[in-house]
Amino acid sequence: MSDQYNYQLLHWGIKVTDLKETLRFMVDILGMHILKHSEMDKGCSLNCNGPYDNPWSKTMIGYGEEEKNFVFEVAYNYGKHHYKLGNDTLYYAVSEDDVPTRALHRGIEVKTDEDGKFLKDPTGLKYVLVPEATPRVHYVAFAVSDLAASKAFYVDKLGLKVLEETADHVKIGVGKDQAQLLLIKSQSPINHEETASRLAIGAEQLEALYKKLTQELDPQSIRFKFQELSGLPLFIITDPDGYEICLADKKKYIENSKPEKGDALIDWDLREKKEAKVKA
Repeated sequence: MSDQYNYQLLHWGIKVTDLKETLRFMVDILGMHILKHSEMDKGCSLNCNGPYDNPWSKTMIGYGEEEKNFVFEVAYNYGKHHYKLGNDTLYYAVSEDDVPTRALHRGIEVKTDEDGKFLKDPTGLKYVLVPEATPRVHYVAFAVSDLAASKAFYVDKLGLKVLEETADHVKIGVGKDQAQLLLIKSQSPINHEETASRLAIGAEQLEALYKKLTQELDPQSIRFKFQELSGLPLFIITDPDGYEICLADKKKYIENSKPEKGDALIDWDLREKKEAKVKA
């Protein structure tokens, strides 16, 4: 089915407590590039920044333009300097390249555990280093309470493919040339706390896909109905553990995602003023 709708995994949304230090980490340590930055005066109607109505910013960052790369959507909520982390998203697997050397020169420790070499960003999000990974954002690992139910949702309902499977995990995706999703069986209920993430997938024949899923999914799984946001057709669903998936018109999204001159510039003076205003 992923072939029918020509899926493309686009990005994974994260929320951070310190944008400047997070971007330094992602650029200087992980070697990514800032693609686009936007400032918003109030919360997103689709909860893109979480359940917050305060001013916020969105920064798209990755190893290349979203047309050909899976990237991160980094949300910063003004005035929100702490998030309680859940047990949902476990880590992001990225290409090791020269990350350990970059980290060493900047005094950041690279540790090792059962997942491999890893380091954490200023918010506490974990990045695992995979030697010679292709694509460079290799996969996102997240916990699921019922592996069989999650596999049925992503494969049977949504139409992604099984790329690897064991008794305690399933790796799924469109193909090995795109970033993948690693579903890992959890021994405890999934708690998203304040850092709940959202996966964005581009698709063709979006209305037909929406009609199909509304017939097959529990109505409670339709988080936001089919609509247009700033001219972009999309809808949002949830998986069995409450992870949100935004499905958007692939062609229009890619067209809008292309960075233009000045898109990556961040006005830090403006940000300081907005931060002070929120505190007042």
